[in-house]
Amino acid sequence: MSEARGSFEFGIKDSEDLLVHFDAINCQPPPENAEVLKRASLVMALTAWETYVEDRVEEALSKKLAVVSGSYAGNFILRKLANDLKTFHNPDSNKTRRLFLGVSRSRCDGRLELGQYGSSEGKKDT
Repeated sequence: MSEARGSFEFGIKDSEDLLVHFDAINCQPPPENAEVLKRASLVMALTAWETYVEDRVEEALSKKLAVVSGSYAGNFILRKLANDLKTFHNPDSNKTRRLFLGVSRSRCDGRLELGQYGSSEGKKDT
């Protein structure tokens, strides 16, 4: 399991726990402030998802760039990715799609293309 997934599962658990608390206090009539738990849970879930996407992209790209790590090209690609991730802090479907298409495109022959972040010709996508 990737580290990003482990962090996501930890973060989403907090969101689920808040919903359990909401259900526990949601009686007839529900308290006035009960809805705040649902809103907080939603914010936590979205934050967990945003963090997962960013961490997973960084994780995958770092693995693919291990060969050029520390070189000018490797550092340039990682700086470009960091800059792109800054614009992702308010994600929408277009930004998510552009980010993932920029990082990797699976090919029919099993190789992975890194799109705007470089190339990995000859390497199998695992």
